[in-house]
Amino acid sequence: FLVCAGLIVASVSLFALTAKEPRADFTYVNPSGIHTLDPARMSWTQDFRVALNIWEGLTTWDPKTLSPIVGAAVFPPDISPDQLVYTFTIHENARWSNGDPVTARDFIRGWRRGMEPGTATDYTFLFTDHIAGAAEYVHWRNETVAILTATPVDQPALRESVLTSHGGDLDDRFDEVGVKALDVRTLEVRLKRPCPYFLDLTAFPTFLPCHESIELLRERHHGLPITAQGLVVYDPQWTKPDYHRNNYRGLVTNGAFMLADWTFKRRARLHVNPDFRAADSETQRRILSAK
Repeated sequence: FLVCAGLIVASVSLFALTAKEPRADFTYVNPSGIHTLDPARMSWTQDFRVALNIWEGLTTWDPKTLSPIVGAAVFPPDISPDQLVYTFTIHENARWSNGDPVTARDFIRGWRRGMEPGTATDYTFLFTDHIAGAAEYVHWRNETVAILTATPVDQPALRESVLTSHGGDLDDRFDEVGVKALDVRTLEVRLKRPCPYFLDLTAFPTFLPCHESIELLRERHHGLPITAQGLVVYDPQWTKPDYHRNNYRGLVTNGAFMLADWTFKRRARLHVNPDFRAADSETQRRILSAK
């Protein structure tokens, strides 16, 4: 009886402590639970809705007209006369929720995850259809994964030879894709053909950036940046705000809000990101003053 009573008291005390969280300034109901907050893998509207609160692409969409407007980069970008080369300059004050500056390589990292077998899903075609060299890179990657899949498990030496050669060529082959960091804050994108809605695409969740800390949770085979199957795989818990495996400090995002708590299939709570580049805007001032 005493043990049961003690457990009940402890449970009630814990609930009382957690129940003191202040009421949210704004609450809304998603059509269903969040499936994933990984931008490279999401394809559901309810996931997009949360993602675009906590991340910011090179551009965003005007909430009334849905036209592309300023995002993490200066708007509009420089566009070559033939409309094939877009040069984006990331705002000097663009910051991640941990205070780190947002860089061109952060966008390359996020976009590459949308192309890699293992992280890429439904929207890979947005890269392969439009960005120069993307289709060739994805084909090369998928072809090697198919070879590894077809290689008998009783031929480990052959598998290791293919993996070592392929893994060593990854970055060199990706350098042929039309996304280049000209410097820390300048991203150059080369298209296969003119795309009049490309600035709409750069606001889409699959084109969001990814903080370098995710590399702490990357699976590696014998030091290679891929698994034994040739895939790019990360610990799926990386989108949790309180996940700390392998010195990972939890999800880092660059949007107006940051993920404070996420109970799968129940609720997600967002807090204002004080490091957001537009934190001094009128809207953000109103939000911050209400806290």
